[in-house]
Amino acid sequence: MRLAHSIPLDTLIGYGYVAPFAELGLPFANSARERRIRDLLDVYKATLLEYVAWLGASRLRAWFAEIPLEERVAIGRTSFGMYRGRADAAEATGKRMREWEKAGEIGIAEAPIVSIVQLARGWSDVELVQHAGLDSSRFEEIRSRLEQIRADLARLIYLPSTVARLQLPGFGTAPPVDLATTIVGLYRSLSDWYLRAGEGRVETIKAIIDAERASRSVNGSIVFDSGKRIRWRQGLTAPGYEGVAGLFAQLLGDERFTVLAALSSEMYMTRNADDPLPARIAAFIESELMRGEVAGAIFRLATQGLELDSQVAEGPRATFDKRVAEYVAALAGARAQRPGEFRRKVLRPLQRAVRPHLSSSAFARFRSRLLPGNVHLGGLITTFFDYATLAADFRTAHVAEIEQVSGARQSFYVVRMPAGRRKQLMYDLTACIVDAEGLGVNLVIVSTWARTGWNVLKPNVLIDATATRDVTAWQQLRGRAMRALRSWTNDCYRTLLVLASDSPDAAAAELAARILGAIDGLGGDLEDLRRRAVEDGLQSLSAEERQSLRIGVILGRNKVTHIYELVKAFGSTRQVEYDRKLREWRRREAIERKHAYEHAVDIRSGAVASGVQHAPLVYQSDPRTDLPEALRASVAATIENRDAAIVDGWLAASARA
Repeated sequence: MRLAHSIPLDTLIGYGYVAPFAELGLPFANSARERRIRDLLDVYKATLLEYVAWLGASRLRAWFAEIPLEERVAIGRTSFGMYRGRADAAEATGKRMREWEKAGEIGIAEAPIVSIVQLARGWSDVELVQHAGLDSSRFEEIRSRLEQIRADLARLIYLPSTVARLQLPGFGTAPPVDLATTIVGLYRSLSDWYLRAGEGRVETIKAIIDAERASRSVNGSIVFDSGKRIRWRQGLTAPGYEGVAGLFAQLLGDERFTVLAALSSEMYMTRNADDPLPARIAAFIESELMRGEVAGAIFRLATQGLELDSQVAEGPRATFDKRVAEYVAALAGARAQRPGEFRRKVLRPLQRAVRPHLSSSAFARFRSRLLPGNVHLGGLITTFFDYATLAADFRTAHVAEIEQVSGARQSFYVVRMPAGRRKQLMYDLTACIVDAEGLGVNLVIVSTWARTGWNVLKPNVLIDATATRDVTAWQQLRGRAMRALRSWTNDCYRTLLVLASDSPDAAAAELAARILGAIDGLGGDLEDLRRRAVEDGLQSLSAEERQSLRIGVILGRNKVTHIYELVKAFGSTRQVEYDRKLREWRRREAIERKHAYEHAVDIRSGAVASGVQHAPLVYQSDPRTDLPEALRASVAATIENRDAAIVDGWLAASARA
């Protein structure tokens, strides 16, 4: 198959059928709490090395060498998990133990030498100092400093198992039954907190949404994240910060967000006991989809092309709607397909209501359409009952509970995704839920399936929290975020053409006035131009003023989408680097590569740019140290009053296309 014709993106956006958008990169690192934990760990490590150096490397290595090699190997494998999983674990551990006998200073990597001596001889830290013949008062001063760090960390770290280790009695004085009561042993159990980072990512996502809400009108936000599930069937669970599960868990309890998280297997929702969201979704399914969309399709299928004008059809349609409403109310909670019952209670009354208004031949055609052999009608009835099953699923949503990283417990709703034909219905329903004004969902977290599995329109903020390097995935994500609103019509498109014309005819000017009259609240100069165009005609406006109104039409009847790419700015897998030649931070090559052949309006300049330049990296001073609060300020300053410039840039690109 060969693509014979394609429409450039610039043209689609210039005509309003794709919403204008701009892209930004946002590096994230640690939260203030995580930064404080890392600083305390740095101080602890420095104090530990001071303590080991004071004990004396030669003395410690001599004590270490006196322990039989077999005993050291056994301790290394059981207490430190050395070379776990390797077939030659014992030999490799023995080799390492012999290397540690060699002279030299003891760094952090060799600090287990101290713990192995303590375990082999049963010495606490205070006994270690006594056998070394060192000053006990200096030891107490070192221990007191570390005790203060322990107390500070216990207040900052939320993980119960780590807090329990930090609060064990006898630190530095108890025998090493638990290594967490020893100076070196405790650090080993804490050092992985250098790598435990996730709060900064969650807080950065919140910072983006806060900045967006403070700077412009936000219809809704989508966060794309890795597909991690909540293990809610196991009872109380702690998802941490990772993926959809972690992000959703950490947003619970924040009254700013009504969250829906959708995976391919299940859906999670914010729980409000006073106004349960699943019950409102079930009512939405019944009113908007069963009684509205599907019932309307059945009525149109049955009556299309018959001699039944709109006024005459009002009576049968009212009868049909009443029967459907009564049937839906009686069906609440049902999960079985009941096509015979539906025909008897809904379609036969419709048939009786229509008969007086149709000729014999027309009624025969009408009746044939309601027969069981009509596959189109059969499909609609099946969909009707599938929606009834989904409504029942939402009404009986499971209530589960998670423990946040802070230790707080939050309850939420779980609805499992169905299989078979109802799965795609559930995907479509997810988009309807997000787009529905009355349901109030203002943040949706989705996994991989949402790249192609739904057709959501309302949200105008997209955050890719995975920094995917898959070019196709990135293009699919962008495509989902830039769909035009339903308020954008062909009349709006024609109005753009009229406003671009130097001499519109009377009919075109009338159309433009009608559309502009239906748009209000443009604000500032645009609102003054709109009034002049409506009251005095388009001829009263200059070319520059008409261009400004074109921008106003898009801002008033469509949306401008901001797309954020979160990139990691810390650790060995960081995704940004400092360009010393340009003296600026940039994404690493693997991340930049997917932008190489893309183009969009640069939010800062308002001009269309190609390559990575179209998605500028936003940070304050150093991505590795910028806190979420600083990033919020940087984002707000970058996007403030830029939507008009974004639209203008796309219109200019469309004119050149």
